[in-house]
Amino acid sequence: MKKRIGSKLYDTETSEHLCAIDGGQLYQKRTRDREYFAAMDDGTIRPLDVYDPMDMLLMETGKDISFDDPGPSTGSVMIRVDRQTHAKISGIAKRRGISIGEAVKQMAEAEET
Repeated sequence: MKKRIGSKLYDTETSEHLCAIDGGQLYQKRTRDREYFAAMDDGTIRPLDVYDPMDMLLMETGKDISFDDPGPSTGSVMIRVDRQTHAKISGIAKRRGISIGEAVKQMAEAEET
């Protein structure tokens, strides 16, 4: 199966098949950058990012954790913010003497009221 996403070509015939995963097959391109991608059973190609924790989990375990099925709850969620926002939230937390997570929780609760 060949599919072009943006300027990149993903081809299962010329890539190295690594293993079967939840809902498809895991491949690694034989190009210089050695990108990983998943060829899903429904015919879609999903490029994988080695710096994305969810994609790393898929590559290591073969199990895709989606937001529809989050699996066991750990009680926390990781979000990404830009440096300026992180600095603001960190400053608020430091002034209040609380953790960043607690500061975010308080801001969310204040927004609800």
